[in-house]
Amino acid sequence: MDVLQPSLSSELIEELALLLDAGGAGGGVMSPSVYETAQSLRFFPPRNPAPVLQWLLQQQKQDGGWDESPLPLYRITPTLAATLALHQYDQDGRYQQHIEAGLTYLNSLPSSCLKPLPNIIPVAFELIAPRLLLDAQRAGLQLGIEPFAGVIAAGEKRRKRMAAMPTPEANSPLFASWEAWGQTPTASDVTEAGGVGHSAAATSYWL
Repeated sequence: MDVLQPSLSSELIEELALLLDAGGAGGGVMSPSVYETAQSLRFFPPRNPAPVLQWLLQQQKQDGGWDESPLPLYRITPTLAATLALHQYDQDGRYQQHIEAGLTYLNSLPSSCLKPLPNIIPVAFELIAPRLLLDAQRAGLQLGIEPFAGVIAAGEKRRKRMAAMPTPEANSPLFASWEAWGQTPTASDVTEAGGVGHSAAATSYWL
């Protein structure tokens, strides 16, 4: 029987405790997602984005980041997505303070949460985070990339494995992160439920 390393064991226990603690909240109702909302706002926004932008602003924490998780690693993609969404709609500088606060949070992340990249990471983190970082670079946001070298390398490795695989079926878990790796939308990507990967972000990007 294999024995877990103490560090890995503690990470698993910590994550399990968080999941159990939140499992019964709200009678099992899913809570709104900052990441999914921000990505939908970026890729396929409503006719009136103002209420959605206001909701995103209300979710920003005092430290400048987004999301409720006590683990910094789990706050990276929501913060990146929200910052990018606000930047996209910041024609008159009204969101500049919030954007700068988000970037300050990301640039001040403790190196221990990324170097080395932990064994336990958010689902598809190695695909989604590098894509968001690339989008941030293209947008001209002042964000240091060097601390993310580990996840960028992991993403490149994962993409090479994906390229050697047969085309996944629409119902496969991989499609839940289609916004991070998808290129050409096709009708076969859509499930019987009418979306892509049962994900608002993936579906919005596909549209």
